[in-house]
Amino acid sequence: MAARGCYSHSPISSSLWVCGHDHSPWMTSLGISAKLLFSAVSYDLHGGISRLGDQSYDLDDLQELCGCLITFSTAEDESDTIERSESPSSTIGNSNSEMSLQESCNNDADLFVSLANYTVIEFLNSPLIFQTRVSCFALPGETIRSQFAMSVLRQALKSNLATRLTDWIHDREAYCLTLGRALYSHSFDANSELQDLFIQRFNPVSPHFCRFRAIQERIVISWEFYLLSMLPIHVRGDPKLVELHEYDVTLLNILLVCDCSLAKRLILDKNIDIQKVLSTQVTATFLQRKIKSNPAYVSTASLEGTILEIAEVQGFNGEFKIRSYLP
Repeated sequence: MAARGCYSHSPISSSLWVCGHDHSPWMTSLGISAKLLFSAVSYDLHGGISRLGDQSYDLDDLQELCGCLITFSTAEDESDTIERSESPSSTIGNSNSEMSLQESCNNDADLFVSLANYTVIEFLNSPLIFQTRVSCFALPGETIRSQFAMSVLRQALKSNLATRLTDWIHDREAYCLTLGRALYSHSFDANSELQDLFIQRFNPVSPHFCRFRAIQERIVISWEFYLLSMLPIHVRGDPKLVELHEYDVTLLNILLVCDCSLAKRLILDKNIDIQKVLSTQVTATFLQRKIKSNPAYVSTASLEGTILEIAEVQGFNGEFKIRSYLP
């Protein structure tokens, strides 16, 4: 196990990721994958610097730092998650439980981490926590939302371009790439740093963008629904207006899966001829599932028009608000 001196910020990072996941719209009640959690917290602690061959954050650290605030389960335990969360044997304080959990983790079992019960969030949000010995765990609700979003977006934007991993349950990068937009909140409207990270996420020129296609295909074929699947896989525009294309696609992506408040920041960028962006004709290609085929497969469908016209066909109904932002 790594030296404890490295973890001056690990309690907050650990609880931030567990709480952030608990607040996110994932279609699973199991909690966050333990190995994904270890990877994400290690990334936060070391600023994204990989230590090859070194497991910098592990189950022992998590148990020591987070105590009875969390509980563990495996994929096979989904049916009795409630009973485990209320049982003393499912908490960190039981030495037999610690041994079996460590063995499970070492054997690559599907080990998941979740909050021990709903009162944990209330405790972490409460001002009373500052009067206790565990004040380092204090996490106001807005801190959870903003700092978790910041961590997820930064890790998504730094994704490894040499892999096409799509397992958003167990793989850290696929998790961050998939979750992304679902974390946006109107409370971020005054946070320029966060808004810029969200805009980068939707920018087709950003290096991470090439990772989306494989994940989108998996989402569509699996019948699950995540907002990432609503983005076009390709947008073609007028070659004579190539300098505007980056903004065309970025704004279209934002309109499709986000809301007008984020679009407003891009529209008000004085370096962009937004009138020309909105009037440019483009062709956007989307993935769709062939329902009647067996086995099912993914095909494509294209739409032509301005970005507002395409967004409207795909369900966006805020054109009036967008035009009200125009200079």
